[in-house]
Amino acid sequence: MYKKYNKILIVCPAGAVTGGPEALHQLAAHMNSFGLPACMCYFPFDKPAIAPSPYKRYNTQSAPYEDAEGNLIIFPEIEPMPALKVKNARAALWWLSLENFLERRHTSKLHDKLRYFKRIFQGRRPLGGASKLKSLLHFSQTEHATQYLRTFGIEPIPLIDSINEDFLTGRYLDPIDHKKNIILYNPTKGWKTTRNLIATYPELNFVPVRGLNREQLSERLYEAKIYIDFGHHPGRDRMPREAAMHGCALITGILGSAGNDIDLPISKTYKLDSAAPDFVKNFGELVTDMMQNFPMHYGNFASYRKWVQNESTIFRQQIFDYFINSNNVNNVLASVLLLTYNQESLVEGALVTLLEQDIDQLEIIVSDDNSVDNTWGVIQRVVANYLGPKKIITNRNLTNIGIVANYYQAFQLSQGELIFTAAGDDIYLPTRCSSCIKLWLEKGRMIDLIACDAFDMAETGEAIKVKHSDKLENWDKNKWLKRRPFIFGAGHMVTRRLLNIGPLKPDLPYEDQCVLFRALQMGGAATISSPLFYHRRGGVSQQGVKDSYDEKIQKLISSAKNSQTEATQMLLDALVFRCEENIVNTLRIQKEMSEFVQNILLEDSLLRKIKLFISTKNIPWIKKFRYLQFSTLSFLHRPLMQISRL
Repeated sequence: MYKKYNKILIVCPAGAVTGGPEALHQLAAHMNSFGLPACMCYFPFDKPAIAPSPYKRYNTQSAPYEDAEGNLIIFPEIEPMPALKVKNARAALWWLSLENFLERRHTSKLHDKLRYFKRIFQGRRPLGGASKLKSLLHFSQTEHATQYLRTFGIEPIPLIDSINEDFLTGRYLDPIDHKKNIILYNPTKGWKTTRNLIATYPELNFVPVRGLNREQLSERLYEAKIYIDFGHHPGRDRMPREAAMHGCALITGILGSAGNDIDLPISKTYKLDSAAPDFVKNFGELVTDMMQNFPMHYGNFASYRKWVQNESTIFRQQIFDYFINSNNVNNVLASVLLLTYNQESLVEGALVTLLEQDIDQLEIIVSDDNSVDNTWGVIQRVVANYLGPKKIITNRNLTNIGIVANYYQAFQLSQGELIFTAAGDDIYLPTRCSSCIKLWLEKGRMIDLIACDAFDMAETGEAIKVKHSDKLENWDKNKWLKRRPFIFGAGHMVTRRLLNIGPLKPDLPYEDQCVLFRALQMGGAATISSPLFYHRRGGVSQQGVKDSYDEKIQKLISSAKNSQTEATQMLLDALVFRCEENIVNTLRIQKEMSEFVQNILLEDSLLRKIKLFISTKNIPWIKKFRYLQFSTLSFLHRPLMQISRL
């Protein structure tokens, strides 16, 4: 059995008896059942503590806090600051209650913000929210939290919990004739809304759920028909799930995790917006119908109860998948995007070497950009003759849409967690994909881009030398500001979460630097310093021939246009990632410089060239002057460049 960590410490507030602490004890118990070295670690760390009495049934062990290399320390999301202070161990957050992290109660936006700022002043929350937590490993209990983290470029590992397994047997779901016209509610959840309903409908029997032990709670749930919860639903709250498993029908609000159909998969009939003008009226009508036709409404929750019963199995499977089985490259679905255009004599070699990759859990998306030669015919023949286990999807664009648009088109057809880029004229070693996946797993699935070296291959297929990508481990956002690293666009692997940030501009010339920019804002990047493919040169016979003046002008204009498009894409991504001002300013200057170069090279009037030179403020004058004189003194540069071509 594979053990990724020497010791797994699960941090829990000492003495706390709520849904979150129970989930933390459940996690330790399930890990122990798999033979993983998990222990509870009670907070604050300098005081002795034991498991609260309700959680002794999980038979967990406790251990002192130990920030040691090889350990994993899992903190609940309400304790991000101690997690950031971990120096030697691997630190993780388990997002059980997003609203509690954000201090969001949904009663007043101003009060929510003030509560969060209070936590910042207390040193318990980071200024900037989750954007400051990218160095940590993240587990998420809810889709609600996952979507929030994705807005910061963080892709969490799914890790749900389950309610007390005593309630999962179905023994409280016998015939429902005993049910009474009782509406249960938790006074700590949405009390302002519930109080209004109680005042409006005095004829209804509202009963609070408080001050009860587990047996008393079970009895109360067993006899009631309806459980309501108009609270802020910070996570997958336990009470609605436990109520359903005691035969209650539910009515909830739409705040927090109740607002989506993944965390709370019940009919929208039973989700009422408490802010709607007709909310109170709709609630009364719904409750009346539920009381009078309870068997029908009880039946409407059958699929939800089945879903709740399956949670424990899913919880254990998620633990197994990440902590035990995740080192197997064949348990990771990867997709290769093979982009082709007018490569009929070369595409077979590229496609065959991808089909010969040494892993089977691989899908290959072949997307041809409306080739005018027989490239598509060759692709169809190779695919028709393939009898192996790999999945192949083919696509032919109706028109030529360009490299990056074709790349994104292929991505949308893929399913893989990891995305490899491939070109129709390159050749790939059998270990190209597996080597990258292994490194990604070794890095804890955290990094978002892996580059590699390549053999420099002549058009004739001869290997000339090894071309090296820059060591991306040595790059961070600050170093990127000074120099862009060199990588092969056709040789990198990225995560699906990186591309899910948003589409790339279709007029980009290449995607490599833009995806690298995203990776540096997310989990970082790495390089395999071994050649994993043969990268074919283009136009070898033309190398060494110098440009004429007019050709140089056109190349400069084209390059500036590409640089402008790239800067625009990165500025859009910078907004998503809430990048620091120095990064945004660098990109704005790149965009302004690109616009300046295009404008001054395309401008015919000397006077307007000079006005443009003067009015452009944020670019060093020496750079501006270089383009001004080159575009103005054509009578000098043109003959000199013509002589150099001789």
